[in-house]
Amino acid sequence: MKTIILSLAVLICCFQAAAYGAPPPAFVPEKGKTALIVVDMQNDFVRDGGILQTKAAKATLGANRKLIDYFHANKMPVIYTRLVDVNDNQRVRLMKVGRPDALKANAIVPGFKRFYPDVQKELDSAGVVDEIYPAKGDIDLFDAFQGTNLDIVLKANGIQTVLVTGTVTQICVDSTGKGAFNHGYNAVLISDAISTDASEPFVKELLTNFGRLWGRVMMSDRAIQELSR
Repeated sequence: MKTIILSLAVLICCFQAAAYGAPPPAFVPEKGKTALIVVDMQNDFVRDGGILQTKAAKATLGANRKLIDYFHANKMPVIYTRLVDVNDNQRVRLMKVGRPDALKANAIVPGFKRFYPDVQKELDSAGVVDEIYPAKGDIDLFDAFQGTNLDIVLKANGIQTVLVTGTVTQICVDSTGKGAFNHGYNAVLISDAISTDASEPFVKELLTNFGRLWGRVMMSDRAIQELSR
């Protein structure tokens, strides 16, 4: 019965696409076979006063919260990734050249407390923001696919598709989506749940190319709609 329902969902998408003259999607996310990856929604990236703040990130908290709640309610995996200054990893070594100011200010150092004026308190600079803090059972990683067991975890749970949210769009979000594709998963970037300070034309081109070559790009409501069929 589940296979029949999924087939009907695919057919509906095809008929809708045909009606508007667009090709049908290459894949449709399926409930029970989809995971959510929330990228780098940490205090130093999101909060006012964060050394690496993406100013648009706070506006995406609502869409992220909605997706997280939906995945929790339907018992589907929620994975958080965090960029941290630890163990002198390759990314940190590059940041020492490209953003030495950030590292000198203890950006994304686990356990380092920074005062954030928008919430009027000190928080762990590398911690996930309180609004979407990981729940019990969620997976918390220091990267997505590189140097982690994420691929093993996803395959063990029968995951075929990953939805990617978070910040920064053209850096860790984009690389996570492409990493999922390169590991054989259907990848979806959720456009109202990702953020960047880059120019709109640049981001539009990036998302257009991702949708053409790497996976799909859609709004959070659309993702929930497709998963709910």
